[in-house]
Amino acid sequence: MRTKYVLRKPSEEVALPTEEMVKIALETGSHPVLVYTLLNRGFKASEIRDILKSEDDCRLMRTPLNGAEEAAGRILSAIKSDERIGIFADYDCDGITSGFVMRWGLTAIKRALHSNAAIYLHYPQRKDGYGLSNAYCEAAKGKLNLVITVDNGIATREQEEVLHGYGIGLIVTDHHEPKNATLPALKSTPIVDPCYNDLDRSYLAGVAVAYNVVFTAARKAGITLNRGIFLPAVMLGTISDCMPMSFENACYIKAGLSFLNGKDKYTKFYLDAFYDSYKKKVNLPPVITPKDISFTVAPKINSASRMGDTNLAGLAMFLGVQDDKRTEKAVKKLSDLNDKRKDETKKIVKDVVEKLVVPESRRIVAYDGDAFGNGLHGIIASKITDSYPDYPAFVYRMKDGVCAGSVRCDNEAIDCMAMFEQLKAEGLVKMCAGHSRACVLEVEEANRERFLDAFSKLYDSMDIPEVVKMYDATVKLKLLSNDFLSLVNNIPFTTQEKPVFMVKNVFINEAKKTKNGTGVTLSIADDTATVKVNWWGMAKHYEALGSPKVVNLVCSIQQDFRMARPCASLDIIDMIPVKQEEQHAA
Repeated sequence: MRTKYVLRKPSEEVALPTEEMVKIALETGSHPVLVYTLLNRGFKASEIRDILKSEDDCRLMRTPLNGAEEAAGRILSAIKSDERIGIFADYDCDGITSGFVMRWGLTAIKRALHSNAAIYLHYPQRKDGYGLSNAYCEAAKGKLNLVITVDNGIATREQEEVLHGYGIGLIVTDHHEPKNATLPALKSTPIVDPCYNDLDRSYLAGVAVAYNVVFTAARKAGITLNRGIFLPAVMLGTISDCMPMSFENACYIKAGLSFLNGKDKYTKFYLDAFYDSYKKKVNLPPVITPKDISFTVAPKINSASRMGDTNLAGLAMFLGVQDDKRTEKAVKKLSDLNDKRKDETKKIVKDVVEKLVVPESRRIVAYDGDAFGNGLHGIIASKITDSYPDYPAFVYRMKDGVCAGSVRCDNEAIDCMAMFEQLKAEGLVKMCAGHSRACVLEVEEANRERFLDAFSKLYDSMDIPEVVKMYDATVKLKLLSNDFLSLVNNIPFTTQEKPVFMVKNVFINEAKKTKNGTGVTLSIADDTATVKVNWWGMAKHYEALGSPKVVNLVCSIQQDFRMARPCASLDIIDMIPVKQEEQHAA
């Protein structure tokens, strides 16, 4: 199936005439192409000015979330009354940073109020399953007065009843979709979840919800908290959970990166813990970007739970603020776990892809991943889509008669969640949650084959003749320079929202395989510039294209990871060979 690239255009609500885009670019020291790209992402002109001009946080946390005032009041009452407070977090990066923000914030408030309240943070293991557990509630009997959930808890009716029976209060802070059957029911339970009571802000990660509650409590108590400790964590959780690039999230990401790149004493622990910067031979990136967070920091944090020890990541964050020597020890263990995770994943993926046999009639790649931990399911599904980019990949394990696992999809023409919801209504899907291209799925084992057939028929009925991917603007090679890279880095583009450009009629003057034979080094030129670029791991693909001499180049701009100073490099996404009669057209 071929890939079709379509120019992304702003919606009517935010579209601006060219002269207005040029004006904003001049006012903010940016470039019209980037203003246009932000319009493509749905930002209004006023928001774009804020994002491009602000050195701070662009009116962060404009208002408390619905329910935050009530939750903050209950928290302050517990702290002033010297109560025992338990924080129940989640095991992924968003959950780990949410737990960090809530515990560090409540501890700071406790100290400022000279309270003797006890604050306990619990990180579950991935094998324990998601959400507030009955075992935790039972263990809390007689030991806690209040439980606060972070990045989970919207489905806790059963656990709420257990805690209530033991005289333990509950506060829910979450960002997941509520379901009436499992929603906390007691009026005494404050709920702060944008998907429940603040839909206009349902784009927030769990850590951003926790941050909102903590700072609402601090404001009510007249306490000023140091944002340099919290905002990098909010940034980290927001990026790792693949939250959409809304205005508020863009502000969180920009502010967090600003603190991180400032390398002051409040963020040194992030650099030590997640970049191994305590090692003398390790060079930090000249500019830390969302891509670094997505591919370097977040995987390291997630490796803790994937490899069986969630607490190690949490320990690295907390110790880093207080004890560098102990942090170094924890981080070394975390780095070893991450290296082990990468090695295992590499071996598993090679084995999986080699064994995969996909029937011609199937439009979804399903693989039983019971032989390896479910913590690796999402990663392996992503790797499968590298070989099968047209269709979603479903990697699952069997438990109690249910195929439960992760789905990943590269094809932007497919809304997997919408399709799964339709099949759920037909009784073929037990549960689905997440985003259109990254979600979790449960299918009864008895319905497995019927589900795969039904999804394939639904896919075919939608008449999807090609993979559809979007690009933001047609540009010349000359634009993609170091100066332009610095302008791009000033905007908090997440990895999935990064600008994608089309460069037309690019001549390939020279093409050589890299030393390992998997990539190809190219000398390319248009009528404005000549550049050298590596297309990593794509030598066979280039040959399959016919080793073309003239192409339309689909690419983005990134920091050259081999350079110690900011240096622009093209990240080639795809090439479309140009026929001779089409050259120089358009």
